[in-house]
Amino acid sequence: MKSLSIQSPGRRLVVPALVLAAAAAALTGCVVAPAHPVAPVGEVVYAPMAPPPMQAEVITVAPSPAHIWIAGSWGWSSGRYAWRPGYWAVPPRPGYAWRPHAWEHGPRGWYHRPGGWYHR
Repeated sequence: MKSLSIQSPGRRLVVPALVLAAAAAALTGCVVAPAHPVAPVGEVVYAPMAPPPMQAEVITVAPSPAHIWIAGSWGWSSGRYAWRPGYWAVPPRPGYAWRPHAWEHGPRGWYHRPGGWYHR
């Protein structure tokens, strides 16, 4: 003899919802902060001469208390320096700060050290 089981439509929806909620709760602990500063990736940029002096910028009011000012900097492209204006940004997660862009002198000329986020 065959046994019959009767399930209500509501119960069929509750079990998958509980499984989904449990999986979401378990995966929230899987976010890992990077071991190194978060910075743009690319090849090293060299320039034959020092960059011009920094330009004065008008810093507007922050869009929110979470935003920080990323100062403008000189970039090297097509054989000349070009100014990249500053902007407001939100750190990728709490406890992170911005390391500014910089030009440093080395044996091959001036090279650009890009700015990036780092954990304080």
